[in-house]
Amino acid sequence: MAKTIMMKVRIDNGLKKPFFAVCKEINSTPSQEIQNFMLATIRKNSTPNALTTSTLTDSDAGNNVFKVADLDELFNDLEI
Repeated sequence: MAKTIMMKVRIDNGLKKPFFAVCKEINSTPSQEIQNFMLATIRKNSTPNALTTSTLTDSDAGNNVFKVADLDELFNDLEI
């Protein structure tokens, strides 16, 4: 098993409770989600938020949008 370390971080006071609630809702832990964020940042050499913002901006502008009527059409188009 990989060796782990303890990290201390400062966050806005209002973030902890809703973040912990989301983690619980998705059956994860705050530690695991922070680790996932760090791994994604390392892999992409940018934050997931930058990618998400870019994707949402493109979608809002109608760029790179794939539209289907329903799941059957989506699966058919994707040949699933």
